[in-house]
Amino acid sequence: MLRRFGLFALLTVLSLCVSQINAQDLFNKKKGGLANAFSKSKSDGKKTTGNKSGYTMADLEKFVKSNKNIKDVKKIGERAFRFDFKFSGKKAWTLPTYIEFSKSDTNLWFTFMLDTIDGNPKDYPDRLLKMLTFNGSYGDSFFSIWPKNKQITLVGAIQLHGKITDAEVLDQLNYLGRLADRNEELWNTRMWNDAPKYVGSWKATGGVNMTIKLDRNGKFELVTNGNKTVGSYKIGDGKIEMTEKGGETITGKIDFTDANNFNLEVGDNKIKFVRQ
Repeated sequence: MLRRFGLFALLTVLSLCVSQINAQDLFNKKKGGLANAFSKSKSDGKKTTGNKSGYTMADLEKFVKSNKNIKDVKKIGERAFRFDFKFSGKKAWTLPTYIEFSKSDTNLWFTFMLDTIDGNPKDYPDRLLKMLTFNGSYGDSFFSIWPKNKQITLVGAIQLHGKITDAEVLDQLNYLGRLADRNEELWNTRMWNDAPKYVGSWKATGGVNMTIKLDRNGKFELVTNGNKTVGSYKIGDGKIEMTEKGGETITGKIDFTDANNFNLEVGDNKIKFVRQ
């Protein structure tokens, strides 16, 4: 309805409401208004919880210690368990797993620790984009990367607004297991080695003192006679375009004779490169 009214109509309604209230009343605690709105609410002393499911840490502990596919259970603090979950799909997996009650007591979070990125995650923009594209496609589940240890995780949750059972907890584990199994190419870094053939470090032959590094992120580093130039590059249709940070751009022909050798022709200069 608000969309149909638009912003002007909404402001008009608000102005009509405010015009019927004495200005000083907006700051009068006895009559509500801003002062009351920003004051601390009174508590009746009763402890409340967002967990409406009736499922407790005791229930979860009993479940994880009795399930035959869960091994090496460890309690983490007062709200979580860590264990290995065995899942069989296209492959047989042993998935390091955390289950934790959220601080708000509104969700039960499941986290699979899948793989660790070797090197800088920013060197794999294409892979990170694929994971980002996946997120939101399968309900309350998503991939993430822990920045400190570069751990790739798959996360899901059960909302604690209504009654849940051990069967539903197991269903969630199996559901995430199927996602991990079917989408291995997204998180298994051993499958990330299919970089474009031009990515890598190259050295000129024929007595030419030149090296060039082309990374996955479209950045290059060119060193010739001790002088280094950096910038961005694009390769397509047998051509390479390199733009240095200062803005100068050159275009040349690039021809790969195999995965470890290519010829670069810029103007009248033709140089052969070999992978280092």
